[in-house]
Amino acid sequence: MFRPFDLLENVLIDIEKGIKKGINSEFLAEKYEFSERHLRRLFRFAFKQPISRYIRSRILAASLEDLLKTDENIMDIALEYGFGYEQSYIRAFKREFNITPGEFRKNGRVVKVKPPLHLFDENRLADGVLFGPDFVMVPKFHIIGKPGIVPFVESVSLAPKMAKDFWHNERSLVKAITDPNVYI
Repeated sequence: MFRPFDLLENVLIDIEKGIKKGINSEFLAEKYEFSERHLRRLFRFAFKQPISRYIRSRILAASLEDLLKTDENIMDIALEYGFGYEQSYIRAFKREFNITPGEFRKNGRVVKVKPPLHLFDENRLADGVLFGPDFVMVPKFHIIGKPGIVPFVESVSLAPKMAKDFWHNERSLVKAITDPNVYI
């Protein structure tokens, strides 16, 4: 019998390993000899989201690379990631990213990707402040900036100040800015 922490840790690992193998909560519950209902409740309690939505988000995030880097047919990608029909994949993709896979492939628009979950947030800072990035898939681009050294203890306040200083005082010196209103 698994402790809840160990169970959830193994479930997260299995989800990442099973992205192209049709992973689902029914399979995971059976593998760990839990009722599917209990597994869904435990996952929701620990991560504040349904396990089925998380699995679908991870599958769709993994499919982005195939859309960007291959000429593979969308139907073949849908089948490869466990969708029975191309239309099911397209609907799920549009619901997740507000764009169809074909539109994403054509214009390479930036989309917000749900990163893999972890039980312990290694990015926890002092005073209860949490630092966690959002992952996005973007087309190839060039970035400009100014190097700086920020002591860890001052990073929460100093890094944003340095970024704002660059934005207000030195950004105008950069030649050939493609979109002057974008701040990365």
